[in-house]
Amino acid sequence: MSELERQRQANIERNKELLRQLELAGMSQNLVDDVKKQAKKPTKPRTKVKREPKEAPEIVPRRKSRRLEGKKAEFDQVLDEQRVKLEQEEEQRQRERDRVEGEIKLKDVVKKGDWESAINLLSDLGSKVSQGDYFDIVARTNDAEPDIKKAREELSNLSLFEDFDPSGVKITQERVLYAGLHPVADKAIVLAGDKYGELGIWDSSGSIEGEQGEDDEEPEKLPSISSFKTHSRGIAKIAIHQSRPQSVYTASYDGSIRCLDLATQSSTEALVIDSDPRNPLGVSDVHLPNPNLIYYTTLEGGFGTQDLRTKGKHSQYQLHEKKIGGFGYNPSKDTQIVTASLDRTFKVWDLRYVKKDPESHSMVPHLYGQFESRLSVSCADWNSAGQIVVNGYDDRINILDFTNAPKWDESTSFDEPFKPQYSIKHNCQTGRWVSILKSRWHAHPEDNIQKFVIANMSRFIDVYSSTGQQLAHLGHELMTAVPAATSFHPSRNWLVGVSASGKAYLWT
Repeated sequence: MSELERQRQANIERNKELLRQLELAGMSQNLVDDVKKQAKKPTKPRTKVKREPKEAPEIVPRRKSRRLEGKKAEFDQVLDEQRVKLEQEEEQRQRERDRVEGEIKLKDVVKKGDWESAINLLSDLGSKVSQGDYFDIVARTNDAEPDIKKAREELSNLSLFEDFDPSGVKITQERVLYAGLHPVADKAIVLAGDKYGELGIWDSSGSIEGEQGEDDEEPEKLPSISSFKTHSRGIAKIAIHQSRPQSVYTASYDGSIRCLDLATQSSTEALVIDSDPRNPLGVSDVHLPNPNLIYYTTLEGGFGTQDLRTKGKHSQYQLHEKKIGGFGYNPSKDTQIVTASLDRTFKVWDLRYVKKDPESHSMVPHLYGQFESRLSVSCADWNSAGQIVVNGYDDRINILDFTNAPKWDESTSFDEPFKPQYSIKHNCQTGRWVSILKSRWHAHPEDNIQKFVIANMSRFIDVYSSTGQQLAHLGHELMTAVPAATSFHPSRNWLVGVSASGKAYLWT
């Protein structure tokens, strides 16, 4: 046995002796036995876990490149759809603004009120007017002696019609361009035209029943108002010849003049200017010197005549380079006219003498002379006494005397600008939302006082005599807006003013 082996055996014996001393031999045996028992212990079978069936994954579209497929991006598609929608809406708006042609049955164009109420109003109005009323009025006018003091008292004593709150008397839906009173003399009938071609009619003597109130209350009484969409654009003027009061003529920016027949409840074309229906040559004013003749002006400075007995034939002359806002004719000589223009002038013409203009090489009536203003001239009106009233954006109302005009002929011409006989300071700065203020003569005053009416920007209605004296300054706490569109009744001392929103203020 080698020395190394002997040392190993000695170490083993020494370790055993050490274990005996520590009594670990039995403990180690017990550990071995416990391990053996653990190894022999039978294991329980594992219980099977029931697994839920897996749901099939949702199949989603695979992402693709629209660019590689040659398709438009979704954003571009949305833009295209919006563009098409806008084009369709614009096309619809254009169709609504297309000039209405041919005969229109009012039943088909009722905008406000029902047809039953409208036909009652129209039928009643058509039966109440006659040609005899006109001649009675003229006879009384000629016989009356003018009395300024009495006229001032009568006009100052006019009262605002309060059977209905003026805020509820809305004749049209949009801004009113013109308002006037029908010639019928036994009750006040207000006519108004708005900027979208709606003609409103208000019978101040009548009413209609509103909805049934709560707790069996009586239905509310509402003003008798009917309106009709007879034009596709603004109604600039309403004209009625007093010998034919059942015929109501309306001039529009859609390039047409229509006649509303109260007896047949229809509107027919009296004149259509040959122009693009979607870009028409608008009519700015109209007068009827006699029942068979129409005078009219356009938004591009033209003046025309139409004999109603010869349909389709009308004469037209270019009198101004810019819009004619209004015009009038001499009641004593209806071939003499006065035109007021955006070119800052008003001019007096004679239709009897037509010749070629050396500058424009077009046919024009004889020009007597003109009046030059600092700013544009809004309107001009000629009364039966031979006086012209004009006003414009220079904040002046000018009255000029042309009583000798019927004696003028082709040789008459004035090199110097006309000078006003009377001039009144008046605020005419209407701004964007108020219709243009226009002075209008009382056509056939029963009191034989020559006077005109114009709205006041301080929410009043002013009446002046032909010599510039103020006869009335009408205002009321219920008149909460500027009654920009104003007119006299043709004969009675009744006045109406309608605000931009269509509210009517009637003074009787």
